[in-house]
Amino acid sequence: MTICIAAICETAGAEAIITACDKMVSMGGYVSGDKTIRKIDPILYDWTLMFAADDISPSTPIIKEIRECPATPETLKGVADLIRRAYRNQRHRQIEDEILQPIGLSMKSFLSDGKNQLSERAYEKVFDRIESYDLGIELLIEGYDSRRDPHIFSVANPGKCNFYDKVGFWAIGSGQHQAIASLFATGYDKYNPLEVCVAKVLVAKFMAESSVGVGKDTWLLIGRREVPNRSIFVDPPIQQKVRDEHAALPKIPFNVLPDIQEAIEEQTKKLKEEAKPRLISQMSQPKL
Repeated sequence: MTICIAAICETAGAEAIITACDKMVSMGGYVSGDKTIRKIDPILYDWTLMFAADDISPSTPIIKEIRECPATPETLKGVADLIRRAYRNQRHRQIEDEILQPIGLSMKSFLSDGKNQLSERAYEKVFDRIESYDLGIELLIEGYDSRRDPHIFSVANPGKCNFYDKVGFWAIGSGQHQAIASLFATGYDKYNPLEVCVAKVLVAKFMAESSVGVGKDTWLLIGRREVPNRSIFVDPPIQQKVRDEHAALPKIPFNVLPDIQEAIEEQTKKLKEEAKPRLISQMSQPKL
């Protein structure tokens, strides 16, 4: 699938939202390509969207519907409601195309008169297909409300929102668990200097590359909170320096290995000494 990461930095004078993603794209889960697209799309003033999916085709109508909103909502709730509605509308359209239209129904006619037009068994079968239908795409949204407060939230099937302002970061895609584990392991703190936050996000992206479907190339964008908002791209040469230095780090603490070996040998020796009296006692017992 992919990896998409968003993280908040609230260091005084350098407030920003850091976003990173790979460039791999998949169509229908049967063909994919790296270095193909950028998955960070501007959708509203001061808001961007990233997506993770086996099939990216639903992203286009969802983004189009969001962008056609006549005015950017001023609150987090307003933005979340708008995006959740666009997600659900696309899910309903695909349900109609794939499930209902082949049997001559629309979503409206199924809900209002489906029980009369179908047998009980057929109605239940269609209802179950609709209820379990998975649009197969997850969105990660980040941006600033009218008060310039930063926000990160996700929208997933069937239009469920989850909010991550408190933790300060999140990730979606097949590399999600590795990326989030990395951010926790490196102690991501949104009050660290901006350059530290950027480095930790890049490391999280590199760690996610061990997952199937995550490309090696990286888009990293820093969206500053200041007005007017000016986005900063972190160029590939800088990314490569972070990658090279991270790759050179020891993955285990080699300097302490002699201490571990010594501790094992001491414990082994101690266990052998404790076992000697028991062995002698067993050997001295008469055999029957």
